[in-house]
Parts: sequence; C-alpha cells; structure tokens
Amino acid sequence: PILMKKGQPAHTLHCLCFPESESAVIELIFRHSTTLGVRIYRNVPRAILNRSMVSVQTEFPNSLTDHCDHDFTVGVKVS
Repeated sequence: PILMKKGQPAHTLHCLCFPESESAVIELIFRHSTTLGVRIYRNVPRAILNRSMVSVQTEFPNSLTDHCDHDFTVGVKVS
C-alpha cells in the first residue's frame, strides 16, 4: 500500500521480466487491473560487488561459496 496525492490510498505493482516478455506482461496488467498506465524502466543501472568462488568444507563434497571483497558471504552452493 502507498499514499498518492492528497493522501489517497493506493497499491503499487512492480514487475521484472525479460524484454521479450514485456508486451505480454503489460497486456496482463491492463487486462487484470484498473490502471490506465504503466511506467517502464529499461536498462536500469545496477551496483554489484566483485566476487569469486571459494571451496569450503561442509558435509557435502565439492562445496563452493561466493566470496566478495567486502567480506559478505552469499550462501553455499553445492556443485
């Protein structure tokens, strides 16, 4: 839920899709909602961290984890 102009309550819908699905998603939004417009953002910049795969000891053999320069760890992926 969000507040629009003059404090009117509303809902916002965010959709992520591949470029080739864009027209189908827009059609679904118009068909299944009361909106009169859709705002489209293309090529939105993204901040990413440098990362590398590191082997770790777990109960699973050949376990890898993502490791980044800022000492954040992103789960364990078994490969």
